[in-house]
Amino acid sequence: MGCVLRIGGSKEAIRRFVERNLIAPAAVFDEAINISVSDAAFQDLPGQVQDAISFLERYGEQLYEVCQSFGIDSLCLDFGLAYTDDYVQGFYFPADLLYGAGNYSIDIEVSLYPVSND
Repeated sequence: MGCVLRIGGSKEAIRRFVERNLIAPAAVFDEAINISVSDAAFQDLPGQVQDAISFLERYGEQLYEVCQSFGIDSLCLDFGLAYTDDYVQGFYFPADLLYGAGNYSIDIEVSLYPVSND
């Protein structure tokens, strides 16, 4: 899975969010929800970024309002990317993604997953 929106809060806040059915979660835990934002591959950061921008344009304001009213503690866009240990890796995030995420108090994280060079 590429980019995921991770939502964290109390059990009650998470329950209320799921019941609101704003966006179908990919996974629900006691105090967290994962929502798939992008199915782009680990090697396709530009695709994940574009999907995340589109997601924020479509759901950002409504998501922010619901999360504020339910007492959600954290929102984080987690970009799952390929990690190889044979060179330096840099990740570019355009201003429109950073502005969109910041506008709705959404953090950005990168999770690196080991991928074989073979």
